[in-house]
Amino acid sequence: MSKAPKQSFYCMNCDWEITETHKYLDGIKCPKCNSPVMTGKRSLEMNINNEKEHIKKQIKELGKKVAVSQSTTQFPEWSLFKIGMHAILGMPFETDYYESLLEQKVCSDANN
Repeated sequence: MSKAPKQSFYCMNCDWEITETHKYLDGIKCPKCNSPVMTGKRSLEMNINNEKEHIKKQIKELGKKVAVSQSTTQFPEWSLFKIGMHAILGMPFETDYYESLLEQKVCSDANN
């Protein structure tokens, strides 16, 4: 019996991939995150999108660390990105400003 042709596989959700293998892996799930696995080479656009999502997640985590260390207010996910970006830009954490954003969001949600 001859070997299968070489193929590459990558996860649609995370950075897992295996390249140039003779193994038959159709229908498998990603061993890292259990997401669907695709055949072929990962495109540059897909790599960029994955990297952007990873960076956004890191910025939110930074925002959460800053918010927890500077305030007792529990900020929602959407505001943590803004707090993280302000921290990266070197802007001071102003509790009143971020709390006013929460009030504006609540008011606009109530009007809709």
